[in-house]
Amino acid sequence: MATATSRSVWANYVLDPLERASTTFVQQFVNFLLAVGAGGLLATQNWAGAADTSAFAAVISLILSVATFKVPPLSSVWDLVLRVVRTFLSSAAATLVAGKATHSIVHADWQGAVAIALPVAFTALLKGIAALGLQDTPGASLIPS
Repeated sequence: MATATSRSVWANYVLDPLERASTTFVQQFVNFLLAVGAGGLLATQNWAGAADTSAFAAVISLILSVATFKVPPLSSVWDLVLRVVRTFLSSAAATLVAGKATHSIVHADWQGAVAIALPVAFTALLKGIAALGLQDTPGASLIPS
């Protein structure tokens, strides 16, 4: 049987990063389809592009989660700010890379990346605000402690 400490480690280092990566995937997928294929028929949507950028955004989200493991516990508001910033960075980077912009930073589609990353970050903000009101969840996480 797991102790309270091992559950906390499990939640902090496994479940929380996976929850963030999966929600980043969904947010990126939906916002990519809305930005790129708005008004299009279901059959004409860029499903491969949406899946590509979303998977990459989820991987970047996991990397950023691991990179920030050493960040001490933050207040609920700062935790939410950090989550929204990481989501924005994950989305923008994934959009740039999926857009084949890696060969030239000068010719990268920065405007397109920001156009997709801002709504993704906004949905992360809304999710985080909703999570702040949940009982037994630390900060802006949906994973109970």
